[in-house]
Amino acid sequence: MSEFINFVMLVIGTTSIGCACWIIADIVLSKRWSRMWVHKRLAPTCPLVTTLDADHDNTIADFLDAIARDVHSGFSLTLAFVNTADRFPNLAWWTEPIAVQCMRGHSLAQAIADTTPTNWTPDVLLATRTLAVAS
Repeated sequence: MSEFINFVMLVIGTTSIGCACWIIADIVLSKRWSRMWVHKRLAPTCPLVTTLDADHDNTIADFLDAIARDVHSGFSLTLAFVNTADRFPNLAWWTEPIAVQCMRGHSLAQAIADTTPTNWTPDVLLATRTLAVAS
């Protein structure tokens, strides 16, 4: 009987230590590495809009329209850029370096200034300069 009680206590102790380690690791790592946590930190009161529209042509004009809709609904320009960049994966070659800088805490104007314009088309340059001025 004593061996059974010792075994049960060992199982309970092991699982409680394992659960405590998992809870601590889950809280710390999910906050540190989660992109959703960054979104929540930048806009704690606004819900995230991550729906994909099947009708877009995914052009730069559609991208700017989506940013305008997000800003109109209450997002900051920086957060609107980051959210919209997630919804337009075919423009990631342009938006991803800027969005990464924004998620590191830079303003949109500073992130644009820190990004080198490699192979940007005239449309992208115009949109980028417009966003920098608006920021």
